[in-house]
Amino acid sequence: MDSEAHLRLAREYLDWAREYLDSAKSTQAPYYFNLALDEYQRAIERNPDNIWALNGYAYTFWVWRYYMPETEPPEGPDSIIAVLAEDYAGRAVDLVASKPSSLDEGVVRSTLGEVLLGKGHPRDAIKKLSHVVEEEKLIPNHPITNEIRWDLAQAYLCVGEVEQAIHYLELISESESGREFRPFTDEPGLLDWDLVLPNCPRDTTFSTEPM
Repeated sequence: MDSEAHLRLAREYLDWAREYLDSAKSTQAPYYFNLALDEYQRAIERNPDNIWALNGYAYTFWVWRYYMPETEPPEGPDSIIAVLAEDYAGRAVDLVASKPSSLDEGVVRSTLGEVLLGKGHPRDAIKKLSHVVEEEKLIPNHPITNEIRWDLAQAYLCVGEVEQAIHYLELISESESGREFRPFTDEPGLLDWDLVLPNCPRDTTFSTEPM
């Protein structure tokens, strides 16, 4: 199988993992997260410059960490996965910098910020994500722009800067007002304190910074 074939299979496994998270069989989700990571890794081995394989590995770590924040390995991602996720996300950012699409850059930078959040480095995440917003490299009101705004809101909540978090949430709300599709911020549980706090890791699993 070539890199793209492994990439497609990885995405299918990730979809399965997310489906299991929303079902009574959530205990099976880690199995499919691991399968997804294995396929992304194989895609990367066959093509080390495959941006979407690098990004996919990193994003899978974030999804797993976000929805199962207090789960220890092997049911949760271990430190090796976390280190690879940050490395691959950084490589994807470097590779996409030479591409003309600002949306592609937004996607991979968003993933890098999410990985840093998952590892317990919200201030580093803020630096990475703020750069994209301040440089105005993204299309205003685009869903990717709003995802980065949400990531920033999450990071600011993690460091206790609530006003900044509210600022980015208000930008999302303004950009989505009047649209017919479900607003990004209506997803169940997002930015509820009961969910936010567990996703601001304070243990030493991923070499977290002081909070």
